[in-house]
Amino acid sequence: MANQGKIKASLPWHEKLLTALLNNLKVTLAGAVLLVLVSVALASRGCGDGGSERPSGANRRKASRSVSAKVTVTTPTNALPEPEPPAPPPNAPRKSSSSPPSRQTQRAKPEKAVRPKDVADWKRGDYEGAARDGDPQLVAALGYFGPHFAGKESAANFLAKLLEASDAAPVADNTAPLVSAYRRGGNSSYGKRKSPPTEAIMAALVVNGTPRARQILESIVDGSLTTAGQQAAAVDALKSLATHPGPETEDLLFRLVTAPEAAAGDPATNKTAQLRNTAMALIRTGKFASLSVRLAKWMLATETSKALHDQLWACLKEPRPENLPAQILLYQSDRPDPAMHAWLEQWLVTYGSDALGRLLGIPAGQTPSAPYASFGSGRGGLSVLATAQRRGTLPSTTVPAANAYRLAELLWSSRLAAVTEQRLADLETLTDGLPLITLASTVPHPTVRAALLRTLERHWEEGPKPLHALSTTQTVNLEPGFVTLLKMLPRSDAVDATTRKDLLTHGGNHSGSGRSSTRKAAKQPGPSGQETQKNADLLEAKHRHEQLGKEWMEFSRAVSQAICRRFSAAARADESGRSAGRAADDAGLSFKLPPGAKVSAAYQVSWPAALDGKLAAAPVLRVHYVRIDETAAPAKVLAYYRRQVPHAKEHLLAGGGWIDSIASDGEQGHAASVDVLVAKVTGNDAGLANEKQELTVDILTIECDGIAKRPPLSASR
Repeated sequence: MANQGKIKASLPWHEKLLTALLNNLKVTLAGAVLLVLVSVALASRGCGDGGSERPSGANRRKASRSVSAKVTVTTPTNALPEPEPPAPPPNAPRKSSSSPPSRQTQRAKPEKAVRPKDVADWKRGDYEGAARDGDPQLVAALGYFGPHFAGKESAANFLAKLLEASDAAPVADNTAPLVSAYRRGGNSSYGKRKSPPTEAIMAALVVNGTPRARQILESIVDGSLTTAGQQAAAVDALKSLATHPGPETEDLLFRLVTAPEAAAGDPATNKTAQLRNTAMALIRTGKFASLSVRLAKWMLATETSKALHDQLWACLKEPRPENLPAQILLYQSDRPDPAMHAWLEQWLVTYGSDALGRLLGIPAGQTPSAPYASFGSGRGGLSVLATAQRRGTLPSTTVPAANAYRLAELLWSSRLAAVTEQRLADLETLTDGLPLITLASTVPHPTVRAALLRTLERHWEEGPKPLHALSTTQTVNLEPGFVTLLKMLPRSDAVDATTRKDLLTHGGNHSGSGRSSTRKAAKQPGPSGQETQKNADLLEAKHRHEQLGKEWMEFSRAVSQAICRRFSAAARADESGRSAGRAADDAGLSFKLPPGAKVSAAYQVSWPAALDGKLAAAPVLRVHYVRIDETAAPAKVLAYYRRQVPHAKEHLLAGGGWIDSIASDGEQGHAASVDVLVAKVTGNDAGLANEKQELTVDILTIECDGIAKRPPLSASR
């Protein structure tokens, strides 16, 4: 070492400088190598499990970045773990990273994004991802989204994007019920589906309620916004729009129903025809009442094709209350063919009887809803109507429950009354006009009453036989004013003096027609012993006139009895208690009852007061009905009421007797009618008229308007 020092000392100065530089370089290289080794050791110790110390967060991040910068990972992140291969020889070529993956790597599937279980925590990305993936939870999520973002157009635009994203989604079994998702205000009509949740998206658009949301749904219906399964999506969109009825929805349904190409198209292949069928089904739900009138007007238009006309008629003839305005419009028109006109007339009778019965308080069981169901006896030409009903050309289904005031407002309108008045004036015979007369007899309108009275007077000589069913039917409620009309017609007593005497003394069962005695008197020769043909014709005409008067008298009594039966049922069904145990002086009549008489049933109607202003232009009608059960002689009971009732006429019959009265006064044609019907409980032939026996006494008083000021006509004029 000493020698070396001497040698170095003897070196020239430039060689000494070069030697020092080389020594310093060695130290620097050694330090660099040492620094790298220390860094690697520290990193290995910080990532291992056995180290006693862990580097700080900052040092760990620095070490991680250092390692990431130096290490390249070639194994796929979604591959399953495999055994570590042996180390390759030093000179072996490196394995290419583009070599095919192992079989395990090929079987590996990418993991789907995990979304929050509670749909209330979903974000925009969760909805979009669920739409792309066909996640069944999207249905429930949309049920939450709809009501919580209602009224925001941005939400509607987002739902439109979801609709586009869901078109590319795989088919999913969406079993998540939407009912739970909408428990806070949404629609709950969706359950298990096997298609993208387009219905749920459309339901959310409906709940959104903005003009933009409606525009999107209408775009799906008209095809300007295309989606997967366009035809089914259009139907779903239309149904969604119909859940919120309004003018816009009605306009859309009207356009779809009246589209010319829809009427002739095949629903299986024609999108427009399928949408029209869907629109028709939605109209039948009853949510679009005003639309039926628009369809009726379109049906009556001359340019409407027969195919569309028939399809609209099939919809509008259905027995739904919301169709009634359209049916009245069609009935008032002159275009319907005779079959359609007859059907409408019968159906209006059904509705009219139903409305009248409800407002009068007559139990529904008293009037079955099938019109003329019991008219098949053939009397009065009604067998034709019964046959038509069995063939399905007349309505026979039950009248749906509807607001009676609404029905009455439509059926008792001045417009329909004017149409009825004109058609009654054009009537040719009572037989042919029976349906129209039946309709008029259910309408308590002054105009209709006056027109019906003129019609009956004009056809009086035909006799009441064509109208016989009106006095016996249990299917039609007659308006009480009909009784006053019949009493204004020429009538004559069905019991002559001889028969009356026989009833008082023997109590026999006589027809009381007096026909044979009248004929004998008519055929007796005159003073000259000969009779001219002219006198014979006059006598025959007089006899015919008297006979018709008797028939009209009997018919009016039968109608009064029928109405008494209706109000007797109403009294029994009355829950107010006013029909039970009432004293005689509380009966509400304009005359006194016999002393000690006990009222077993009572009922009264006072319009318009009882209607409480619920019916505009309500008719004037006051009815009092009283039933008394007593033991007395029929002749004495009749004599008592004959003295109590002004202008009373007594009719003694085999089964009892009848007191009737009619008075009309006032410029408005106010009329008042009284009927007292006395009947033996044990039958027509039991007991004499002067003997005490069990009796039922039905008292009916009616006051109404619409009867012209005139005295009742006489059948012997």
